[in-house]
Amino acid sequence: MKIKLICLTVLLISGCQTKYENSLASAKKTISEFDGSTTINSRISQSWSKSGWMSAGVGFNGFATKGNFHSMVAEVTFINSITNLSKLYLNIDGVFTEYEPVSTHTKVTYGPATKIPMSTRGFVIPVLTVVKIKEAKYVRYRVTTLSDGSREGELVRDGKLSPAAKSLINVAEAIK
Repeated sequence: MKIKLICLTVLLISGCQTKYENSLASAKKTISEFDGSTTINSRISQSWSKSGWMSAGVGFNGFATKGNFHSMVAEVTFINSITNLSKLYLNIDGVFTEYEPVSTHTKVTYGPATKIPMSTRGFVIPVLTVVKIKEAKYVRYRVTTLSDGSREGELVRDGKLSPAAKSLINVAEAIK
């Protein structure tokens, strides 16, 4: 009886966690009162990295303008770090690609409750790349910095999407 209760509790908690992660990854549309343009963005969501999420993890979120069907911005955030992000590399099922950052500098913020430093920079990626991420068996990434080397992790593992991958995919799908 105790084992059944423990198993049921674990299943319920994991289901709630998945629902919560999916809600964070959803794309939000905002219409400008200035010119009526629509922007689409998602909240930062975790990728899978060896260093964990809060200690030195890497998060992704997407940003796009509705009507620009060809490209979007993948914002990459280093948790617990103040550093200048340089380049984004993706390995999608063995095909390697390199992405340059947008012209703005790396933005440093501090978590609202935790005061943990976070460094964020956007990288322009084709929407077609995000479609490939959705269909991939595995997607690995490397983000290099100007001073601290790099961080690596996964967006897709054995066909399973990380919350970060879902965040990018939801923005790409909302562009259409």
